[in-house]
Amino acid sequence: MRVMSTVFDFLVLVLLLSGLNATVFEGAPQDNWRKRLPTIFLDVARFALIGLGLAIILSVIWGVWVGGVFTALSVTSVVLGLMLQNSVVQIVSGLFMLFEQPFRIDDWLDASNERGRVVEVNWRAVHIQTGSGILVVPNSMLASTSFTI
Repeated sequence: MRVMSTVFDFLVLVLLLSGLNATVFEGAPQDNWRKRLPTIFLDVARFALIGLGLAIILSVIWGVWVGGVFTALSVTSVVLGLMLQNSVVQIVSGLFMLFEQPFRIDDWLDASNERGRVVEVNWRAVHIQTGSGILVVPNSMLASTSFTI
């Protein structure tokens, strides 16, 4: 009975999150901030909410004490954050560039002493089509220097 209840509660949780996503973000107008929000933010939030929901399900249905798990995850995330500090800075810079969107695909951009057309923007880098090929500029570099659109 516990297994069936766990599966049912998990399916309800996933359906509620999918419904919330469809209502709030999928139906948003094109110019709205909800439509421009990078999908990685939604994926991380969805993952965190599913993890929290599973912790509540394990605690209520199975009687598991999940406080120790949260403590271990907190300590581990601090250690990993300090260990991967440079990589995290680049990723966060990229996410902020995606969220702010100072330029879009097909805009002309002057960066790194090169002028070209933006052909791709992702969480790690911007790809610029120049006369001599594609220039890949890391978002952390664009976030720390000035550029012209």
